[in-house]
Amino acid sequence: MNILIVGLGLIGGSYAKAFKKYTDHVIAGIDRDEKTLKNALISGAIHKIGDQNDIKNADLIVVSLYPQAAADFINANKDNFKSGAIITDSCGVKRAIYDKLDKSLFDGRVSFIGAHPMAGKEQSGFDYSDADMFNGASLIVTAENPQSEAAITVRNIALKIGFKRCTLCTPETHDKMIAFTSQLPHILACSYILDPLALNHDGYSAGSFQDVTRVAFINDVMWSELFLDNADNLSNEIDELINNLSAFKTALGERDRDKLRQLMIKSRELKEKT
Repeated sequence: MNILIVGLGLIGGSYAKAFKKYTDHVIAGIDRDEKTLKNALISGAIHKIGDQNDIKNADLIVVSLYPQAAADFINANKDNFKSGAIITDSCGVKRAIYDKLDKSLFDGRVSFIGAHPMAGKEQSGFDYSDADMFNGASLIVTAENPQSEAAITVRNIALKIGFKRCTLCTPETHDKMIAFTSQLPHILACSYILDPLALNHDGYSAGSFQDVTRVAFINDVMWSELFLDNADNLSNEIDELINNLSAFKTALGERDRDKLRQLMIKSRELKEKT
């Protein structure tokens, strides 16, 4: 296939390198940064720097941009994609992408299949991209019909470049689950590190401190957009977290050891099942 990667940052660059390493597809890349494009070409991550002809000839277009920018690119080129092309993304939210797309895209000429790779690093940019980043990782593939031919095609391609598991679901299910499994932990890490005592942790902390705070090293531009695009689901999960924290606080205030133990026993039992 002719594959076009739009946005050669950490994820887009890793897609390009993975396709190049594990498949025989022809890879073109587009990025607004000329230095990144040159590095991608010199390093062999792409076969060529993409242009308008590559947009028109691509069988698969992977748009690895932030949600609004991804939707803007797709809408701006909606008449340029060839018939039968599959367009996918790598955003951490899905309903917002679908809602922002020009509905004429869904006339059957092309297919948009959302995809969310559950992989990454604290660092960003092409320099940190890795052909093996997706090895053993999970990919969430979303579509209004998750069993459509195009969705299955995206899943099968993903398995060839290292993904171990692909979950197919609707955009609504994706956003609800991601609010809990990804976005809430980032909120928790940021909230925890805001404690004034955090700056004095050295000498008093071990693995648990590092585990809880790791994702507080956060890209505020990207994550603020993701949070707002999924604000309803994320707000519900924050309420649930507050309720659980309040249960512990109440038990402490009442000096109720039995209640504390029951909360911890329940937590341990749930963890054993995950």
